[in-house]
Amino acid sequence: MVFFKAVFKLILCLVGASTILVLIQGCSKGGEMSDKHGVKGGIEYDAIRTKMQTGPFRLNIYDYRTTTDAPPETVFYYFHGQGGDESSYERAMLFLHEYIRDKAPSSVVVSFSAGPEAMLIPKNSAQSSGLVAAFINDVLMKLDQTHHFSASKKILIGTSMGGTSLSYVFFNHPQYFHGAVIISAGHYPFSVFAKDVELEKFIKENETFTLREQLGRLVGVTPRLKGIKSVLSVQKRFFGSESDWENVFIFNTMKKADKRQPVYISIGKWDSLGLYRGNLMLSQKAKAAGYDVTYDEINGGHGAFDKSRVIQFVASLLEK
Repeated sequence: MVFFKAVFKLILCLVGASTILVLIQGCSKGGEMSDKHGVKGGIEYDAIRTKMQTGPFRLNIYDYRTTTDAPPETVFYYFHGQGGDESSYERAMLFLHEYIRDKAPSSVVVSFSAGPEAMLIPKNSAQSSGLVAAFINDVLMKLDQTHHFSASKKILIGTSMGGTSLSYVFFNHPQYFHGAVIISAGHYPFSVFAKDVELEKFIKENETFTLREQLGRLVGVTPRLKGIKSVLSVQKRFFGSESDWENVFIFNTMKKADKRQPVYISIGKWDSLGLYRGNLMLSQKAKAAGYDVTYDEINGGHGAFDKSRVIQFVASLLEK
């Protein structure tokens, strides 16, 4: 049986790299689809770059204006994913940089970080929680005062772990923001303290799989369970208990939209971290709360999104 599994896994890798399954990224971990937005290297700016620290956050401020005599029309706040830092915008958002440079040069981008695995979760009994209020006070309010951003449109953009943090900031304080772009946020319709049996039941009843994953499941290969547990292992640090999670989980605490703010939510149908169902539910919860939701399912894996659709959505925000 062990020999059979080993041979079968080898076949999976060979099939994954074949032209029959051109969408599958060889034998990559988790069987994810090829991301359409991968960028290597940095961004060369002829704009001002300002590094600063405020509260627990480190910031890179990218100012596209040719003059700072007047406040920027729009300020984008970028929330990076796990393992990122305040310079992640340069590596992950080249397409956005090009769009802003060419079409919205009166804008500023604030890329910030509280650490490679720091999440912005409302205050509860966990010592590491409370960064939502810290962001509002130490970043948003402080930049309004020191950089004269108070009259600017504020648009939030976040991917993966950053999309999770963005959700807690945006849906708890919608009055401050003009709109949001959420990509592959780390939300599940179950507690971060869920047991393995509950996770396995969820995967069986709710998840969709690539052909490679379906074949792997026949021989007991379950990377989806490992992916979900890896996300929960990080999130548990920011919730002190089950009751803390229930009291602050964004599905339970989402505030009503005060200006029907537009929200773009994108998720890959074969997200290797099992985030498809949670993002679908996030879009449904947001729509019910009065937000103008654009929900986009991508034929891809974790972090995949359509650059042209994101740009189209951002352009519509700038026009409003």
